[in-house]
Order: sequence, then structure tokens, then C-alpha cells
Amino acid sequence: MDKALIVTTARAAFGHNNTGGVTINHVPGYKGMAGASLILPGEDDYAVAFHSSCGYNRAGGLSVCQSSVTQSEGIWPFNSNQTYNQYTGHVRAPSLAAAGLYLNHSEIKAEGNR
Repeated sequence: MDKALIVTTARAAFGHNNTGGVTINHVPGYKGMAGASLILPGEDDYAVAFHSSCGYNRAGGLSVCQSSVTQSEGIWPFNSNQTYNQYTGHVRAPSLAAAGLYLNHSEIKAEGNR
């Protein structure tokens, strides 16, 4: 059961690129909470990190939600550029900026559709 909660295991269990032609709109939030933000990489809504709420193809510490992001990761001089892409058919909701919403997870859910 503990391996099921690992990001790479969860992502490998589902064909995210197979959306049946339906566009999946993502609504990321960044109103984190101290405890969760210490565990989740990058921005988060205290329940879901940006890499998941934006539909990226891999886990990482991200703070923007767009189709592709390249950023330097690691400690100099051992750092390298890493590129994150959204799965095919997955986009940020058109009503949002790349920074997402300053809302936590339950506030986003209560707000409804965008």
C-alpha cells in the first residue's frame, strides 16, 4: 500500500495522455499551510502540489502552471536544467494566470467550476 502513494507509481498506473479527446482543465492553488508545504515540493494548496494540480508529467518543485516549464534544479555546481511538460490534453483553466489561485484546497473545491 505504501508504494501506491508514491508519485511515480500513481502516474504510471494511469494513461494521462489518453483523455478521449476531452480537454482536462486544471485549477492549481498556492495558499499552502506550514506542515504540508514542508512536505510538498514547490507551491501547493496544502493538499496537492503544483506538479500534480497542473497535470505535469513528473514531480518537482514548481511555482507556475503552463504547458512547459524549464528550470534549474540542484545545488551549484551540480545543478541542471529540468523540463516539465503537461500531459497531452491537459491545460490550465483558461480563467487563471500561470501563478494559479491564492486559495487552499477546500476553498478551490467550494468555489466550484471555472
